[in-house]
Amino acid sequence: MIEPDQVKAYADADFSISDSNLIERIDKYLKVHGICLGKNDLIIDLGCGPGNIAEIAAKKWPLSSVIGIDGSKGMLKIANERQKESKSEAVRKIKYLNLKLYSIAEGKIDIEIKANLIVSNSLIHHIHDPYQYWKALRNIQAKNCIHYHRDLRRPISQEKAIELQRNYAADSPLVLKRDYLASLKAAFTTKEVKAQLVNMGLTQMKVFD
Repeated sequence: MIEPDQVKAYADADFSISDSNLIERIDKYLKVHGICLGKNDLIIDLGCGPGNIAEIAAKKWPLSSVIGIDGSKGMLKIANERQKESKSEAVRKIKYLNLKLYSIAEGKIDIEIKANLIVSNSLIHHIHDPYQYWKALRNIQAKNCIHYHRDLRRPISQEKAIELQRNYAADSPLVLKRDYLASLKAAFTTKEVKAQLVNMGLTQMKVFD
């Protein structure tokens, strides 16, 4: 999201419940598998936007390092402003990087410390070539890295997309309504994502409806 009206609309929107649920699901998974994120671990929020999820992750696992990566300078400007105003020591330690996904995928930019947990939310459908996305993940992950990537699923028809827009974005600003419908149309199906993972040799990753 690079247009000023998009940046403002997304920064002003309240996604706190959805974002908190995402982190809680990850925390539950880690606890079930006996995994503890500590001071030597790195969490990357890929496509972090204004820093919503990065902030929640930093507070949930305050001993770990958190990096938020986004290609939009406008989004990161807001993330940095929020960080300066935060009273949370964990939030103030977040590092935000303005990086393009293709540069990470092609190895033009290297993250010195590899991530133990990589999170993204509603990002995959923004990538014109999804294989660049999966390549980027491989270049920033540590061995046994935990992944959690949440995204929309493309509806079966234009009518269904409009119905979803009406149900979930009725009270949103016009720019959010427009972008939500466009995102639904651009999203992948479960079958498509599974095929991408197979083609990339990432069959250890699972796709859930």
